[in-house]
Amino acid sequence: MRFSASVVGAGLIFLAFQAWAESAVADITPKVEFSAHVTRGHPKDATQAGKGMMYVGRHAVRTESRVKDQLVRVIYRSDVQEVWILFPERKVYLKQPGPGGVRPPLPDEPASPCRTDKAFSCRRLGPERIQGRDTQHWEIGFTHPEGGRETTQLWVDTRLEIAIREVYHDGGSVQLTEINEGAQSQDLFKIPEDYQQMSLPGASSGAGGAAPR
Repeated sequence: MRFSASVVGAGLIFLAFQAWAESAVADITPKVEFSAHVTRGHPKDATQAGKGMMYVGRHAVRTESRVKDQLVRVIYRSDVQEVWILFPERKVYLKQPGPGGVRPPLPDEPASPCRTDKAFSCRRLGPERIQGRDTQHWEIGFTHPEGGRETTQLWVDTRLEIAIREVYHDGGSVQLTEINEGAQSQDLFKIPEDYQQMSLPGASSGAGGAAPR
């Protein structure tokens, strides 16, 4: 398990997404709205590389990138506790239950897996400046249930309260660049009216259909 969140390849780098989604923590809203470019890199695996965008509002987050030559947008709405996965080129979307907060807890917050899950160990390495921004550098260790351990490096922006850079044990990385603070349009966090809802394979059909290929 990576101490991050790359949902359908969108490059969203909120830390500990899986633990967050499973723990139903209290609503955590960001203090600062912003947009940023997201760059994923890997020295050995080109499929892990890519670029995308992130938009963070008060109660919603949107990410977008190309996945297998298909544009994918993911919208997290904490106000309705849902995640929407949009495929703009086909004008269809999937809807899934989502966590209550816009972001997961940070390593030093009470609800963090660092404090609630013995499989995690978290060490603060100190302040660092990245892209002219103040961050706290963290080293996150995770021990797998079946054995083995991996370590992730996080640089948490102290103003935005999310990781703006992550470096994984396998050499992969995710980084936010061209960060622009400011209110985000609510239209970014809506499903366009001409989109059709699709069903996951095996799910009961509503607006139905097979999952996109």
